[in-house]
Amino acid sequence: MDRPEGVPYRLHLLAYDLDKEDLYDRTRTAFLMRAAVLTELALQGKLVEVEGTVKVATPDMTGDQALDETLLQVGADRRTWKSWVRRDYKETLEAAERQLVAQGLITLHAKKVLGVITKTQVEVTDTVLEKELQRQARDTLHGVLAADQVDPADAVLAALAAAGSVRSVVSRKDRHTYKGQVEALTVRVGEIAPGLEKAVRAISMTMIAAQGGLGGSRTLRRRRPRPRRVRRPLPARGHRGVDLFDDIGGFTVEITERCGDELAGLLLRRQHSFLGPDRQQPAEDR
Repeated sequence: MDRPEGVPYRLHLLAYDLDKEDLYDRTRTAFLMRAAVLTELALQGKLVEVEGTVKVATPDMTGDQALDETLLQVGADRRTWKSWVRRDYKETLEAAERQLVAQGLITLHAKKVLGVITKTQVEVTDTVLEKELQRQARDTLHGVLAADQVDPADAVLAALAAAGSVRSVVSRKDRHTYKGQVEALTVRVGEIAPGLEKAVRAISMTMIAAQGGLGGSRTLRRRRPRPRRVRRPLPARGHRGVDLFDDIGGFTVEITERCGDELAGLLLRRQHSFLGPDRQQPAEDR
């Protein structure tokens, strides 16, 4: 089977884990695919960078669903490369996978997790092609060719695979061993667009935040405020009321049951003992 054309589709096959028989990580692959689609449009001259924002240079459609949907989005708004990478990444992955299914390169299966959650499982149809693409990407990262001699599309593929820690291409040891080559390949992305290089460098942190590693990417976790003590008026005549302050939880409990003078006095003495002389209620509040 022929090698797929386009950075996004080659990247999707790189992200496939032959041992796992699925994508190495679906969320991370989605971010990488979004960056790959933007890069492909830039390589085709469809997108350019103007004063830090992405603009459409030529609005002609490509005939590719994933590319054309992204091109229409960029034409309707002004954002940075980094912002576009974060937007609609899941939808971009799904559109690209429909293209790969149509080309006969992958099949998709719906899989139940814990009998409740539906998960999409990917299966490649040509493992020989898969292994060859992964070998080529590893060769690029291992410096078989100097970074400045690598084809721009191949340089982007290797840089994205390294940024996303795609296990089939780069191990943790490789990231340290070939750190210089990875850096040089990432710089090559900046030749396409400076802001795109920044987006690739930041994509690892974007992935971590999206998967909850930094407390979630959308919602900041706020410390729950401690409840205030609210003084309430005494109950109507015929009732005896006492405010008891719980210093541990910060809650005020009001006793509003009917009680005689003797019981009310007992409760007040207990409050006096608990709060201490410095924290007694003012006489007018009792």
